[in-house]
Amino acid sequence: NNAGCGIEGVIDINPVGSTFNEGNGGLYVTEWDSEKEIRMFYFPHDNIPDDLLNYHPNPDLWGKPYARFEISNSTTSNCSSDHFNNHNIIFDTTFCGDWAGSTFGDACTYSMSCNDFVKYNPQEFSETYWLINSVDIYH
Repeated sequence: NNAGCGIEGVIDINPVGSTFNEGNGGLYVTEWDSEKEIRMFYFPHDNIPDDLLNYHPNPDLWGKPYARFEISNSTTSNCSSDHFNNHNIIFDTTFCGDWAGSTFGDACTYSMSCNDFVKYNPQEFSETYWLINSVDIYH
C-alpha cells in the first residue's frame, strides 16, 4: 500500500501569491515526530509566535495546525512511519506537473492546457518567486 497521506489544509488567509507578498510573507513550520505525527503550521509575518522568534519552538502552544498527518503502523493506515525517512528540503515552483496538469481544465475556465497557459501568459506569474530569509532546523 503506497497510496500516501493526503490532506487538504485550511488557512484563513491566502499564504501564497500577491496577498502573501503584500503582507511581507510569513513563516511555514513543519514538525515531524517520527513516532506520532507530522504537523504543519503557517504564521503571517506579523503574527509569528515569540518562541519561534527566540529560537525555542514549542508547537504545542501554536494552536491547530493547518495540516496534520497521524503516523500509524496499523494495516489500515496510509501514513505508516516507513513513508517518512531521509527527507530533503527542496524549494520548488511547479506550475503544472502530473497532478496539477491533469486537473487544470476542471479547476480553470481557460480553453487551453496548463502547459500552454504557463507558456503564453507569463504576466500571470509576476508575483511567483521565492525570497527566503532563513531556514532553521531543530532536533
